[in-house]
Amino acid sequence: MEKRYHTGTFLVNKDSVVVSVNPYICHLTNKLESDIILQPFEKLFCSDEDSLLHATGKHIPVFFEKSRIIIAEEEFLLYIVWNEDLEIENHPIYRTITDHTNDMISIIDSSTRIFFSSPSHQTYLDQSPSLFDKKSFLEFIHEDDHPVIAHIINGVFEKNEKHTINFRIKGSGDYIVVKGSFNPVIGKNNEVQYVVIVMRDIHIQNRDVENVVEREQRFKSLFDQNPDFVFSLDLDFCFTDINDAMLDATGFTRNEIMDRPFSTLITPDYFSKTVVSLLEVKNGIRKTYDTVMIKKQGNPIFVSLSLFPIFVHNKLVGIHGIAKDISKKKEYEKRIYQLAYTDTLTNLPNRAKFQKEIINIYRKVKEENKKFALLFFDIDNFKDVNDSLGHFAGDTLLKSTATRIKSLLPNHCHLFRMSGDEFTVIIEKFHRKNELTEIAKIILEGFKMTFEVEEHEILISSSIGIATYPEDTNNTDDLVRYADSAMYFSKQRGKNFYSFFNETMIKKQSEQFHLNGSLRKAIDNDEFRLHYQPIIDAHTGTVTSAEALIRWYSPEQGIISPGIFIPLAEVSGFIHSLGTWVIQEACRQLKEWISKGYQVVPISINVSGKQFDRQDVYRTIQRNLKKFGLDPKLLIIEVTETVAMKKKQNVLNVLDKLKALGCGLAIDDFGSGYSSLSYLKDFPVNRLKMDKSFTDSILTDDKMKQVVQIIIDLGHVLDLEVIAEGVETEDELKILKSIGTDGIQGFFFSKPLPSEEFETTYFKK
Repeated sequence: MEKRYHTGTFLVNKDSVVVSVNPYICHLTNKLESDIILQPFEKLFCSDEDSLLHATGKHIPVFFEKSRIIIAEEEFLLYIVWNEDLEIENHPIYRTITDHTNDMISIIDSSTRIFFSSPSHQTYLDQSPSLFDKKSFLEFIHEDDHPVIAHIINGVFEKNEKHTINFRIKGSGDYIVVKGSFNPVIGKNNEVQYVVIVMRDIHIQNRDVENVVEREQRFKSLFDQNPDFVFSLDLDFCFTDINDAMLDATGFTRNEIMDRPFSTLITPDYFSKTVVSLLEVKNGIRKTYDTVMIKKQGNPIFVSLSLFPIFVHNKLVGIHGIAKDISKKKEYEKRIYQLAYTDTLTNLPNRAKFQKEIINIYRKVKEENKKFALLFFDIDNFKDVNDSLGHFAGDTLLKSTATRIKSLLPNHCHLFRMSGDEFTVIIEKFHRKNELTEIAKIILEGFKMTFEVEEHEILISSSIGIATYPEDTNNTDDLVRYADSAMYFSKQRGKNFYSFFNETMIKKQSEQFHLNGSLRKAIDNDEFRLHYQPIIDAHTGTVTSAEALIRWYSPEQGIISPGIFIPLAEVSGFIHSLGTWVIQEACRQLKEWISKGYQVVPISINVSGKQFDRQDVYRTIQRNLKKFGLDPKLLIIEVTETVAMKKKQNVLNVLDKLKALGCGLAIDDFGSGYSSLSYLKDFPVNRLKMDKSFTDSILTDDKMKQVVQIIIDLGHVLDLEVIAEGVETEDELKILKSIGTDGIQGFFFSKPLPSEEFETTYFKK
């Protein structure tokens, strides 16, 4: 069965990034299209551009042709690639030679090795073409002609010179005299890669004269039946002939077009270029370029046009033209552009388009001495949508967000999707900052309306950061970074905010980055300590338990508050290692106190919501209790009210196991989130810790006192021990005791103490 010839194509933009690739390139490299698109050129081609990089790392040798094309006024490099391993006879060029030439043709490389011989060798030399394969061409040259032919071949390769000479070549019997032309073929690096040798038996030339009429008829047939547009012009650039294909495509009759200037069929945008090109052709220069012709009805046709001079006896007599309809190619190029610069999910301009556009706008406003701004926003808690409803729902939400926000923005605002749930808006030529404030408010208002996703009504918010040129920076990279920093500052303010960039944000971000790096080394460097704050029986004044609170003793910055490093640990994922260390250290300390003979009290440990996500907190507690030989009753596990509700099922699974193990369980910071006792019946806890905000208001707000009374009474109905946090004065203590509070925790009794100080203060043997 005949082998099929395949070619690969890919497109590279001016930043050396691959923006389009066809399936055969994926086949050759064993890579997915997504592994190639938007990747640097060097990840596809080897540095010397003679091989493609296979997914395994090996090199795939290839031939290629490279040309520059313009798409939407942007220049790209188009590579057309075929595999070097393909047999030469499968290439369309050589198939054409095989089927249509009467001359003998050989193709040799720089070592004079023959790797193609046309079938006509059989006719004139009575030798099978296969006899010549992989042998030196010089083996078949008469010994007297050998030196001059070797010299000519060498000159073609070294100097890119074309030569024609008569010489003798061996047939099956004797030598025959041929007129041979040696023609260079330019390959990679603009060097001669092959030489095509065309040989004609000189006796055939005598018969050529008899075939002039036949040749003219053949030319006429080629002219008339060519599927491309073929035409001839006189030296005034008017039509003298035109084939049927061009008449059919343009809708003109032959009478309507004959003697008409060629330029009248060209659109105004290309008129001047056409006139200049015709003048150059008249001076003997061949021209090829893309242009747009006009049909009789006025519709455009995109064509690739070649114009070349007609010489008769070395005298210019006219111009030939061939035009190929490339309308489908233009549609393909438009599609390539769309794929390169459009986000396929939201149909918004993508990050690549953003990077191109922000540079264009920067240059424009800089030249005009104007201002522009960048607004960076994302969807708050977008991960929760993906986690709870799935990624399809998340994609639907992103599309709805893009559609809604785009419809709300003014015309001078350009919306882009950067990645994930992050979007940017370039705002051209604003005058005052309050204009940017109004745009930020428009976006925030857009998020106040619910989104319908898979029959769910979702209410979300957004955090926005704004940076301006040239006030904040005159560098586009910094502008993006500053707007991003301002957005994260909005999140830290509680989300659903907009913030303008200022220098303190970068300083704070830098400090957090440095802190985050130090945080990861702190456990190995033994920089963490547990402090213990006693929990007192409100009626007897005795210590009933203690809460373990982590402190970071940084050698560079001193004692760092948990309020600073705990959020960093949660964002970075380090909270899992930190939580494991707290459990282990609390168990170790209990074991040490017991070994000293102290009558210890249970220790409370706070467990982060992130730890419940991993579902390994139970195994960590169980393992350390066993390791240190502790009674599970000596550990009380605290979970905040917000975490308990947001991760209800995960928390319930762990708490049920811990209760069965024998650990104490507590809801911490009650009242800071949902402020409802109804859910408590679902949780197997035995302790309720009221948020400090209740204690702070109990002296000055009678209604708050009544609320606390209700919480305590209902807590007792559910058989829960109620602890008041943040008690700092004797008056607060008296009121809390009078309304039935079971336990007290706060600075009135003691601040959190290092283990040694806690030991000497509260333990007895």
